[in-house]
Order: sequence, then structure tokens, then C-alpha cells
Amino acid sequence: MKQEQILKAAKELFTKYGFKKVSMDEIASETGVTKKTVYSYFSSKEELLKDEEDRGHVWHNQDLTHTRLYESEILDITHTIVERLNRSKGKTEVILPMGGLRTMSYPGEFFYKPETIQKMRQIFEADLKPEIMFKAYDLNFCDPEFADICAQEMEALLNEAEGSRKESA
Repeated sequence: MKQEQILKAAKELFTKYGFKKVSMDEIASETGVTKKTVYSYFSSKEELLKDEEDRGHVWHNQDLTHTRLYESEILDITHTIVERLNRSKGKTEVILPMGGLRTMSYPGEFFYKPETIQKMRQIFEADLKPEIMFKAYDLNFCDPEFADICAQEMEALLNEAEGSRKESA
């Protein structure tokens, strides 16, 4: 538990101030433990980043770090999304961009994971309740065409909801 608290505090400080500017004393203080306790879990500041190095990250600037999630984390999040969507009331649609879910996710880029997106698709198709419309497009989240599709789908949902309200009035 303390080890996780130390890691969490260190990551927050590194993200806020940058790796070089943060000391082990500051990490200990932020965690509410002694520096000796921090060193009992981690031999150096660099060791605190081992998970981040294994995982991979891109420092965008001092305020934003893009961290690559493990596939298991992405699929766990997908299951959580499906559970929540299945509790929704009213018309619900899901649109999945098969070509990438974020910036830097085009082929050859840091966050490109087509196999993981395919597994996400399988989860949506298998586990969403039948009345939820699921659509997958061979586009990247950042493609203007994908934004157009999302806007058109949203407009159609809003128009349908408006029509339903007028009929019931």
C-alpha cells in the first residue's frame, strides 16, 4: 500500500514539476512518510520510473504526459464502459474508430495498437445489450471524417429525441 502511495505521489510530482526538479525528500513529504521509507521501497528516483519506462510514455510538456496503457487496462476500461452503457436508458449508440483512439495512434506511431482495438470491438459486439447500436469505422479518432460522422450521429439522435418530445406533447 505504501509503495503504491509513493509511486502515485512521485508520478504526480514528476508530471507537475518534471523529473529533474523533484527530490526524494519532496516525494517522501508528499506521501507523508520519511525519506528512509521511500528508500526502503525504491533505491533511486530512476527506479520510481521503471513502470513508466516499461509502459512507455511521451512527455508532451510539463503539464501533460501521454502514458501508454497496457492492453489489459484498456480492455478492463472497455468492460467498464460496456457495463455502464448497458445501464443506460433511451437510445444509445457507440462509435469506435478502428484506426486509432487518440493522437499519435496512426500506423507506426507510439500509441498505435490495432490488435487491442480489435479486441475492444469484440467486447462491444459481444457484451452490449442488443438495443444499443454499435458502429465501427476504419478511421482514426483524429480524422476529420470521424468527427463528421460523430457530429452527424449526434445530430440524428438529437433530432429523434426532439421528434419524440413533440409527439408526446
